[in-house]
Formats: sequence, C-alpha cells, structure tokens
Amino acid sequence: MSAKTTAKIIGDAMVINLQTATNKSVWRCSMDQLNHAVFAIKSKNKTHNLFLKVSDKEEEVASFDNKEDAEKALDVVTKALLSPIVVKSESPKKTSWFKRFFYLLLLILLVYFSLKIINGVKYTNALVKNKGAVQQNHVAPNDLPKGVPMTADEMFGS
Repeated sequence: MSAKTTAKIIGDAMVINLQTATNKSVWRCSMDQLNHAVFAIKSKNKTHNLFLKVSDKEEEVASFDNKEDAEKALDVVTKALLSPIVVKSESPKKTSWFKRFFYLLLLILLVYFSLKIINGVKYTNALVKNKGAVQQNHVAPNDLPKGVPMTADEMFGS
C-alpha cells in the first residue's frame, strides 16, 4: 500500500494526514482559523514546503522532498476545503409520556372551558332578548292563606 496524503473535515476542524511528507505527521486546524487562510507551496533549495498563511503569519504545515508530492498535498487540501460539509442533523427530541399527557389534558380543559363560555354566552343572549325579565309570580309571605295547601308552582310562580 503506497503512502498518500489525505485531508478531511471532521466536525469543525480540518485534519490532514501527511504520509508523503519528509516527516510523516497529522496536522489539525480549526475551521474558524481557516476562514481567511491561504495554503501555498514555497520551494527552497530541494525542499518544497506547504504553508498556511493567515493574515501576516505563515505556518509550515509540512515539507516534501519532491515538488509533485507537495502539489498533490495542496490538491488534497483544496478538495477537502471545497467539498460540501455534511452537518449531522440532530434527531428530534422525544417527548416523555408525562409531557404528552399533560399537553393532552391541557387541550381537553381548554376545549371544555371554551364550550362552557360559549354556552354561557348563549344563555346570556337569551336573557338579553327577553330583556332580562324572567316571569315569576312571587307571592308575598303575608298574602299566603294559612292552612290552605298550595303547589310549589303556585307559591313560587312558574
């Protein structure tokens, strides 16, 4: 199996496995630091270095003995940066049975009291239509004949 350089974006970091570099290593950097960064190759004598440039700072990522390996490493890094980042979506949180029962009970109570209010409004509207007058024939206690049986309807009015 031949050694090769690989790069992957894992979470919020970029990880580069530099197997073709002079000193084999693994390099990791936060994606936040790479927002305005530039990767470049600088050749000096017979050494070819892969650099990360951020603002005025340069950081050597790896050194390569031959230029082709350095260019392949730069291509791998470029492809990793250009690849779409897969963001794992969180699974929806499961609601406990207690919360479901509570919300169902709350809904039932809301419907119950809404219907109760609607029925109360209908009853009030009926009284308003009759001008609030409920026909009652009250008999004053002094006007009641003593000892004479009466029905409740006669006594309290119907």
